Amino acid sequence: APLSALGSARMLDDLSSIQYPQGIKSPNPELNSNAEPGKFKYDRTFLMQFMTVCKEKPENLPALEAI
Repeated sequence: APLSALGSARMLDDLSSIQYPQGIKSPNPELNSNAEPGKFKYDRTFLMQFMTVCKEKPENLPALEAI
């Protein structure tokens, strides 16, 4: 399933145009106030919301405790 989702994913140009499902907080807008289209930063709180869903990680990703 994850590969199917990636295959149909599209690039984002504007984070403020995304409507997240109820209960999902959007990324911190201050991190992206001057971001170029498609070049965004995501805060830890935003990313941690998906911890139980996204279980695969790159081999070179440091341990969570180290971040």
